[in-house]
Amino acid sequence: MAEALLVKSGGGTDSSDLTATLSQVLSGYTAMTSDSDDDPGTGTMPNRGAVNQTLNAGGSYTIPQGYHNGNGKVAANSLASQTSGNASSAQILTGYNAWVNGSNINGSMPNRGNLDFNPSGSTSQSVAAGYYSGGTLSSSNAYNAAVQSISFTLTGTPDSEVNYWHTELNSISVSKFNTISFSELTGADAHNNGGVITIKADGATLYNMQTSLPSTVNISAYSTLDIQILARYQKTMSITCTLSV
Repeated sequence: MAEALLVKSGGGTDSSDLTATLSQVLSGYTAMTSDSDDDPGTGTMPNRGAVNQTLNAGGSYTIPQGYHNGNGKVAANSLASQTSGNASSAQILTGYNAWVNGSNINGSMPNRGNLDFNPSGSTSQSVAAGYYSGGTLSSSNAYNAAVQSISFTLTGTPDSEVNYWHTELNSISVSKFNTISFSELTGADAHNNGGVITIKADGATLYNMQTSLPSTVNISAYSTLDIQILARYQKTMSITCTLSV
């Protein structure tokens, strides 16, 4: 009896011997992989080609999965394109800096702090260029210097024959003045007994008398005055008053 000996020659492989999967084969190309069931399969790896992207400062870009051919690039936009402006050094406060059109500019605008000015008389004040944090501009001194005195005349005439009448001027603001001077009461004669003059300061009676008043009265402690003329019959009577600083 004869015997036959079969000797295995050559070699072969199957999917179980492979490690790559179709997702690791470039799209459009075929290969047998661990997941191709022992037959060639078509790859599924995306072909991204050359991917280009530009970013602003602080931006980010997520690189997509797939094959990149090495010709793409991620670049930053120019600093000038991200910092457009028109400020110069003189328009930026000293001690501070800013990016303008790609350049880092240090400020030179002077910091003047508060501006407080209360001129007297016709004094003027030049205001230097720069930044001011606030302040007060007042004209009170100029007002006081310019207005030294104000005179006015209080006159009264009844519309018809009456036994008694009065005329008055109330709530005269005198806080800016120190004294008030009076003329003699005109129009008085024996027939109307000369009239009665009443002066009130801040609501309290200061004087209440006949025609003769002190020529000058210190009113620096008061805020308002009331002046009243009380007379008889149809007579015109008047008194001139002068307020002085």
